[in-house]
Amino acid sequence: MPNLRLKLLTFFRVQLDKHHCACRDTMDMDSMPPPPPPKDSYHFGYHTMSSRDKPLPNQGSSSSFSSHGIPPPPPVKATQSHMVSTVPLYPYPRRRNVSEPAEAHEYIDTLQEEAQRQARLKLEREIARLQEAAEEEQRRKALEAELHYASRVRRQREAQEREEEEEKRLELETRRRIEKEKRIAEAKKLQEWRIEQAKRAEELAVSKVETRKRREEERRKRILSSSSSRPNNVDVVAGWVTLQAGDSLMSKRRYCSIREQGVRFFKDASASQFLESIEAVDIAKVSDNEDEIYGLETLQYAFGIQTRDGKTSIIIPEVSHQTEDFISAVIQVAGL
Repeated sequence: MPNLRLKLLTFFRVQLDKHHCACRDTMDMDSMPPPPPPKDSYHFGYHTMSSRDKPLPNQGSSSSFSSHGIPPPPPVKATQSHMVSTVPLYPYPRRRNVSEPAEAHEYIDTLQEEAQRQARLKLEREIARLQEAAEEEQRRKALEAELHYASRVRRQREAQEREEEEEKRLELETRRRIEKEKRIAEAKKLQEWRIEQAKRAEELAVSKVETRKRREEERRKRILSSSSSRPNNVDVVAGWVTLQAGDSLMSKRRYCSIREQGVRFFKDASASQFLESIEAVDIAKVSDNEDEIYGLETLQYAFGIQTRDGKTSIIIPEVSHQTEDFISAVIQVAGL
């Protein structure tokens, strides 16, 4: 915008100087005396006197001839004059000569007006061109500013996105590292727990084996000490138990009596007729080990009797210390 204003001011100043020069030349021409006529005179082919010009006075009464009826003298061609004309060229205004017709003066005025109009149009076109150039420059600068702003915003957004992606990447790496360390620690603890459980299982197995051996030894001693002959109807061991079949979840309370013929289950202690029985010759295995009899792992103070046909009966004495007595009695009568 400062360049446009400077150009407009310079253009207006130049046009104003031209106009002042033209006016000053016109004033100088009006103040100057008319140039002397050339030595060689000539006649115009038309009358130069207008209706506003007054006729010249008579020179005297001595001249008594009249110009009426006498043909005008022939026109004399003017010879070439060596006089330099001081009249400026058009379109500068000049003083009207009486000898010139009105049409010539009007033509000169028209030329001056046309020149002024062309100058005004030229000035308007130049102003419009400069204004359009200024607007175009302003639009270009606005577009450049907008593009620069958009580019700066895009760079800032891209930088922010890169920072966010870097933060996410670092956060993801940190989380993965923490999870990996946690998994390693858990795996280490699990391995230690497994080793400890294996050690405990081994110790428990050894303890069970030793306990089983001790019980078997005690049972053998008890059997040997009670190997004296008894009548068939005399109970070796008797007591209340809970009877459960191996393939059933139902249990029954029975009075159990172990005799030489086998295991008898009565409704009560005074009953003479048994409800269920397991013959001694059919007994294949008796044990309180859950590894040998299925279903003993969840029962305490229980033992199982397995027959030769594959059936299993689980017996739970109501008195805990009778478990060993029942097992020893079954082993004795079955001859295991």
